[in-house]
Amino acid sequence: MPRRERLGIALAAAIAVARCGGGAAGIAEPVPAEAKPTTSAPYAAHYGGEAEPAALTAEEAAIVARIEGEGPLGCAIEERLVRAARRHAAVLASAAGSQGEAEIDHLRFAVLAEGGTEYQLAPFATRDLEAGLQDLAAFVAEHRRDVTHCGLGKAGRGGRDVVVWVGAKRAVSFAPIPVSSEVGTALTVSGTVSGAPGAARAYLGLPDGSADALAARVSGGVLTVEVPFERRGRYELEIQVDLGGGPETASLLPLFAGVPPDGRPTIAAGADDGGASAEAPDARIVTLVNAARKRLGLAPLARDARLDRVAAAHCADM
Repeated sequence: MPRRERLGIALAAAIAVARCGGGAAGIAEPVPAEAKPTTSAPYAAHYGGEAEPAALTAEEAAIVARIEGEGPLGCAIEERLVRAARRHAAVLASAAGSQGEAEIDHLRFAVLAEGGTEYQLAPFATRDLEAGLQDLAAFVAEHRRDVTHCGLGKAGRGGRDVVVWVGAKRAVSFAPIPVSSEVGTALTVSGTVSGAPGAARAYLGLPDGSADALAARVSGGVLTVEVPFERRGRYELEIQVDLGGGPETASLLPLFAGVPPDGRPTIAAGADDGGASAEAPDARIVTLVNAARKRLGLAPLARDARLDRVAAAHCADM
C-alpha cells in the first residue's frame, strides 16, 4: 500500500493508541551511563543473518531462570534481542515517568539497530522487578504461542533500573541484508518463510514519500524480492506474508542509498519539540500526521467524532 494512503489509515489507528493511554512522547537515543554501546553506528552493518548465542549477565540469567520456574519460555533467546532489550531499557531508565510498552516505536528501532528484522513484537517493561516478576512471567506465558524468539535486558541510569522483555515473531528468517547500498544498484533480499506460507507482498517506501509495490516470489518456502535504489536517500522495505490468518507485516526495514543511516526511531513522535507539547496525545498525533502529509503536498485530515467513537470502542475492545 502506498505511503500516501497509509498516512490516512494510520491516523485513526494512531489516535486509538493515544486514547488507550499509549501516549507517544518523543524519546531521544541517549548514551547510557551504565551500559556499553552495542554498535559503533546507529544501525548494525546488516539485518538478519545468523544471530550470536545470547550472552546474558548473571543478573539477567537469574531473571530468566525465575521466569522459567513458572513455565517454559516457548521462544529462543538470542543476542540481538537481548541487546535491543538493554538498549530500550537504558532509554526507559533515562526518561522521567513510566514509558512502558507505549514506546513500541523506539523498541522497534532498538531491534533494527541491533540487526533484527522482526516487526511483530510483544514487549514488557518494569521498573520494580520484585513487584513485576509475577506479571512478567504471566506475560511470557500469555504470549508463548505468539513469539518465536525473545530477549531480556536490564539497564540503569541515575539510580533507576528497568528490565525489558521483548518477544518477537519471526515470520521470515532473512539472509544478511546490507543496511546501506549504492545509488543505481539493486539488492536481492531473500529469506526462509516459516510454516506453509501463502501469498507474500513487498512494498518499497521511496525517499520522496511515495511507495512502489515490488514483486515478491515464494518458492519452496524461500522468499525473494529485488529492491532497486534509483535515487539517494532513505527507503523502507515492508514485507508482508500470509501464514494462514491473512497478510501481516513481517518486517519494516529502513534501507539507505548514498546517505548514512540515521539514528532516530522510525516515528520520532514529539521529537520536533522535545515532547514538550501541551497537546493531548490524540491531538498531537493528528498534528504529526498532518505535518507529514504537508511535506508530501497532501491536504490535512480532519478529526471526525464518529471515527473517534469507533477508535475508542476498538481501544476498549483491545
